[in-house]
This record gives sequence, C-alpha cells and structure tokens, in this order.
Amino acid sequence: MGGFKVQGKETDAAMQLVADAKALAHAGCFAIVLEGVPSEVASLVTAAVDVPIIGIGAGPDVDGQVLVYHDVLGIEDRIAPKFVRRYADLKAASVQAIAAYADDVRTGALPAAAESYHLLGRGGRDPRPVRTGRLTHREVPAIDPEPAPDRGPISGTDADARAARRRWSLLGGALVVLGLVVVAASLLLGGEADEAPTSASVAFTAPPAADLEPGTTATTAAPGLGVGVGEAVDGRTPLAGFGQVAAHRGRRRHGVRGGLLAAETPEQRERGLMEVTDPGLGGYDGMVFVYDAPTAGAFWMRNTPMPLSIAYFDIDGRLVSTADMAPCADSPDCRSYPADAPFAFALEVPQGGLEDVGVVGEATLELTGRRCPLAEDG
Repeated sequence: MGGFKVQGKETDAAMQLVADAKALAHAGCFAIVLEGVPSEVASLVTAAVDVPIIGIGAGPDVDGQVLVYHDVLGIEDRIAPKFVRRYADLKAASVQAIAAYADDVRTGALPAAAESYHLLGRGGRDPRPVRTGRLTHREVPAIDPEPAPDRGPISGTDADARAARRRWSLLGGALVVLGLVVVAASLLLGGEADEAPTSASVAFTAPPAADLEPGTTATTAAPGLGVGVGEAVDGRTPLAGFGQVAAHRGRRRHGVRGGLLAAETPEQRERGLMEVTDPGLGGYDGMVFVYDAPTAGAFWMRNTPMPLSIAYFDIDGRLVSTADMAPCADSPDCRSYPADAPFAFALEVPQGGLEDVGVVGEATLELTGRRCPLAEDG
C-alpha cells in the first residue's frame, strides 16, 4: 500500500477486501495480515473467514496483533504511524553505549590490563608489575626472544596501516554491540504462549508422522483389536478396542456429520476395517483415522473384504481428495489409493456412502470430544 495509507474506507473497497480474504482462505492460506484498515472492516473480514486474521493498525476485533519490533523497542524513531505504541527507547541507549565504546577504544582505555591476557613467568607467576610498598618491580619471564630488527622510524605507510586497523576495530565493535541489541530485542519479544496451537479441528503437537508407504501396513495388530464388538454405546456397537467420536457441520454449509469409529493410535490405524463385513458398521457412519500431524501417502485394502470409499482431509479439516477402494485379499500386492496432498484425517465408509455423511462439494471435517448422537437420531 505504501505511505501508511488506510485501505477500505469506502464501502466498495471494504467489500473487495472481504472478497479477497475469502479467496485467499479458499486458496489454502493459513493466516491473513490486515494492515491499515478501519476497525469495522477488519471485524467483517475476521467474521467472514475461518483462518486467523492478524492486525497491524486494524483495530481490536481480529484474532491477533503484530507490530514491528523496531517500533515497539524504539529502535526506529523517525517514523511513527498512528497504530504504533513504543514501549522502550533502545535507540538512544544503543547510540550512547556505542559512542562510549568507541571513545574508550580511541583513548586506549579499552582494553584495560584486567581485560587482557598475560604471559606467566617462572613457576607460573604473573610477570605483570608487583607493587611492594612504594617500589615497583617487574619479573621478566624465562624467555629469550630474538631481538626485533631495527625498522627505523615509522613510515607514512605504517601509520596508515595502523589507522586502518583501528578503524576496522571500531567497526567490528559497533557490529558486535548491534548484534547484542538485536538478541536483547528478540528475548524481550519472546515468552511462553498462553495456549497450545490449535486448528479448526484438532490440536497437533507431536512430531510429523512418517509417510505411509503401500505394502507396509501390518496384517495383524494387538490381540483382540478389531475382532468382534465391544459394549453397546448409544445404540451402536463399536469394534473391539476402538473408540468413537462425533463429527458435526457447525456453521459451515458443507460438512461431515455423524458418529464415527475412531482410529487414533498406530495400532488402531494399522487394523482399521480389516476383516469387517458388516456394511452397517454396527450403527456407525464410518471410521475416521486421526494422525498426530499432516502425512503423505496412501491407504490400501489388504485383508479387507468390504468395498469402501475414502475421503482425505487436511489439518484444517478441508477435503483433499476421495477414492473408491476395492476389496483385496491378505496379499502384499494390493493396490494403494494415495491422497492428492498431505492429510491429517482419513474417513472410510462403505463404498458409495460419502455423500450420505456430508462429503460433497467443499466439505469439511470437524471432530469434537462429544459422544456420538444416539443411533435413532442419525
């Protein structure tokens, strides 16, 4: 925008900002920064999209605030936009410190004897001057150096070289001090976050999961896992060893809704719907595979006799891709069905049933900790 000009002050411009934000969110961006816009417009944009809106000069009704740390710490004092609030005056302190350092170097006060290293004399004693009463004497270290050649008076070239070295020394010191100022600023801006990172559907704090390669899924899992059914819950009978989770649409136009079997551990994900032949899945709408972090790879149908459909969703719950999967025997040669992009959730349902659970158009998946709705409620 340039020149700290406020954008979106007119109705048409404000509506265009809202439309642009929607387009960016739809394209897959994970956050949007609004700078120099009226508070009311920033509020409209924040309500219109699901991704976080970060404001700088955009009023209080956004998801987060940002300022340039040079402005916050007073390192930059020539420009002061309306939205800047300074919390320190590090420029003045930095200039004063560097000036004092340069003055000490020019006058020879830096480094002092206490700030220098010295050669030890005989018996490990320090050869620096030792004061005894009013007399001063110096112990000479046990070293016989070759006498230095007589170079004669200092030439103009030597003096120039020494002056150049002194200038470089001053410049190096100034750069060191500037680096310390930057480190201090970074520490001042640090700190622990109040909350764990979250997404539209679930919090991810574990390291990235390994890529799924076809042909590596275990043919067996923990004893009893997925074999038979567990105790009935809300009119449904889950597979033994599996939990359940509710999916709901929320305020979105398209979204998955229903009660799902949950495969959240590596053992549960390996077992999945192997050997399951009940197309009703015990009253559940499908099985959702939940990963600790986005992963790339493919599902396959080894030892799975019932045809299934699969929908992959990204970390924000947005639909990535779908596929119909054919049954396959207990063989390492089963076909794999890769996702079009990294995914964090995979939803399996009896083949042809994706639309029944809401996987249409720009469908989203949002899971909650709530129990599934009663079977008779759908």
